[in-house]
Amino acid sequence: MSIRKPGKIPRRGVLAGQSDETLDTELNLNKVLLLDFFLKCSERGFMLKGRVKWYDSDKGYGMIQGVDDGRTVFVHFSDVDGGKRDLLRIEDEVEFELLETPQGPRAINVRKILPENQAGS
Repeated sequence: MSIRKPGKIPRRGVLAGQSDETLDTELNLNKVLLLDFFLKCSERGFMLKGRVKWYDSDKGYGMIQGVDDGRTVFVHFSDVDGGKRDLLRIEDEVEFELLETPQGPRAINVRKILPENQAGS
């Protein structure tokens, strides 16, 4: 019989036999790996794509949902190309870079992707 420390949740799943692993450790590792991926993307100049999930033009902020992974990212109007509060609308397609902040991931250098029929005008 093993003794567990309070507050730790034993890991479940494929590697459940590793008694020293905890769910807390796994979540932290995944967060570090995700941050590392986004940092590498930013260093190489990759732009991520997403859709505006919701946006409050009165308050000037909202959330973008990534196209590839479905994760949501905070966006503030000051980080949108053009810098106007009413520039983004729900369901707009955008591309952006990611900045990791103490409050969580934040979209920066956000640009609206225009539909092909409007791109030339």
